[in-house]
Amino acid sequence: MKTAPVIASLWLAGLPWCLQARTDGAMDAGTLWSFQPLRRVAPPSDASDWPCNDIDRFILAKLRAGGLRPAPDADAATLRRRMAFDLTGLPPAPSEMAAPPLSRDERAAYIDRLLASPGFGEKWGRHWLDVARYAESSGMNVNFLYAEAWRYRDYVIASFNADKPYDQFVREQIAGDLLPCRDARDQAEKLCATGFLALGPKAHDELDREKFLSDVADDQIDTVTQAMLALTVACARCHDHKHDPVTQRDYYALAGIFLSSEPLYGTCYQLQNWNHSSLVEMPPAAGLPSARAPVPHDVIMALDRRVAETKRAEIAASFSRQTDRFTARFTREEASFARAERSLYDDNGLPRTLLMATLERDMPADARLLVRGDVTQPAGRVPRGFVRALTGARMPVIREGSGRRELAECIASKDNPLTARVMVNRVWAHLFGRGIVATPDDFGRMGARPSHPELLDFLALRFIEHGWSVKQLVREIMLSRAYQMSTCHDAACAAVDPDNELLWRMNRRRLDAESVRDAILAVSGTLIAQPPAGSPVALLRESRSGADDLARVLAGTPHLHRAVYLPVVRGQARHGLGCFDFPDPAVVTGRRTVTNVPAQSLFLMNDDFVQCQADAFAVRMEQHGGTSRQQALRAFAQALSRPPDADERESITEFIAHLTALMPRASSRAVLAAYCEALFACGEFRYLN
Repeated sequence: MKTAPVIASLWLAGLPWCLQARTDGAMDAGTLWSFQPLRRVAPPSDASDWPCNDIDRFILAKLRAGGLRPAPDADAATLRRRMAFDLTGLPPAPSEMAAPPLSRDERAAYIDRLLASPGFGEKWGRHWLDVARYAESSGMNVNFLYAEAWRYRDYVIASFNADKPYDQFVREQIAGDLLPCRDARDQAEKLCATGFLALGPKAHDELDREKFLSDVADDQIDTVTQAMLALTVACARCHDHKHDPVTQRDYYALAGIFLSSEPLYGTCYQLQNWNHSSLVEMPPAAGLPSARAPVPHDVIMALDRRVAETKRAEIAASFSRQTDRFTARFTREEASFARAERSLYDDNGLPRTLLMATLERDMPADARLLVRGDVTQPAGRVPRGFVRALTGARMPVIREGSGRRELAECIASKDNPLTARVMVNRVWAHLFGRGIVATPDDFGRMGARPSHPELLDFLALRFIEHGWSVKQLVREIMLSRAYQMSTCHDAACAAVDPDNELLWRMNRRRLDAESVRDAILAVSGTLIAQPPAGSPVALLRESRSGADDLARVLAGTPHLHRAVYLPVVRGQARHGLGCFDFPDPAVVTGRRTVTNVPAQSLFLMNDDFVQCQADAFAVRMEQHGGTSRQQALRAFAQALSRPPDADERESITEFIAHLTALMPRASSRAVLAAYCEALFACGEFRYLN
């Protein structure tokens, strides 16, 4: 009787270890807080007049339990500046600086006005682009440009401005090509949304096609599950997840979905690009904008001649015994470049409407489980599906197609406990500098526990009940007294809660890289508020030196639009954004690194862009007339969104006199420009109090 267990254990030991059942407790979803259903908790009752809404009641209850007291309210100027930057990424209008404190109704109206401005989508769309690892090139070993990636960027900005319900936003990015459409414009928008799956980093020089596809699917699994669920499912590629209730079979159930889908990113054949792709063309009825202008008929004829000539050379090289394989490849490459350039225009010279998208493959199939994630060690096939710990008996059966639509419905379901929690936490983190869960991309066992779990669930349920409206969620949080507190330090509170986890004061936050740059342009009066048409990447010809060509174009052209419209090339953080912790666009980034290093001050004091804007700022101040001192005082108020106090006015006078003495031959404008540059470099300019 004792031999049976021994034989069974020997048989089990002979199986690949990745197919053996887990016997430890790491896979028990019942003990992981984030997998529990949303709990409806009534806000704590409170008779004091401090709370402005239910959010404050949760915050105040935690503070009292910890023996802490909330900080006083922020002053009117600080609050206006905080709201303006948080909602639009731009400083408040000069006319608002001397306005009296806002009543509660006036604060609500001010927030509504900012929410309705185009700047909201530009600011909050950039937050999502961090999570979507948005870029306009492949990165990795050979950096190929993605000429139509900008359409996904514009889709995201437009979605936040239109307050598209977040559950719909999720569905469109995963399965927009499979959703019903009203017309060609709606279809094009939903196809643009699926660029989310297509624009990830790729090793185009990978010779093993199966490994290339597996790596692309791995990036898609990692991005979808981290961005929308804050789960690191990609850790289960080689083995069951070490900490979270995700098995290797779950991973390959998802891999089958993405391997049955085809990302179209639009790169042509060239040397080291063995994994090229086409784009999706939409009819003119879609009404999408174009980055390119029409070209005359003689240009089209010249392109046709080039295509014909390079095609003949390609055929001749392929049949010639004297042509070595490298010459043949170069000839094929030139023919490919010619066809790619010609494909941008129709026969009338009008630009074709091309976009990145993800479509169904002709033959959807389940993925093979790979032992240790190695494509050379396939095991049995795994039916396409989702993470079983999140669906249980509700696991959808995929009978046809890739299964992306079923996956989208699972993730966007109000019964999924993670989706609403994760998005609410992301919004909270952007407004307070720290999430209720301090690890916004990891709600697993290795992530942080929520500081206010009842508040997180309360807001998640409100988010769903208000139609998944991001604007409504942002508005409710910003109208709380907790958001409107000052950053005043309290030694007694700091001794109990040094990291401010319980939120006894507002966190002082540095502006993100884009807001620093946009604020410089805004106060200098040079910012172009109108979005540009497309991206400079879309205007470049196909060549072997795409990223280098782009660098030369950008170096010779001033870019005065908002920073969200700057080209993002993997491995090349330009325009000073890298100094201020612009994220790596190869990975999901829900929380940016925030540093305060000498390179930031050196950039603000020495960079040509900053000096040019300081000159423009000085010219703008001179246009208002007055003495040099009056212009300097006006510049202070413009840059910092508040008038200087008495001590600061005296310091400004002394500083201008000192600059004049140091620069005896300089004009008054040059002195004022040097002062304006000092304002850009001061700490208050790049921090929110």
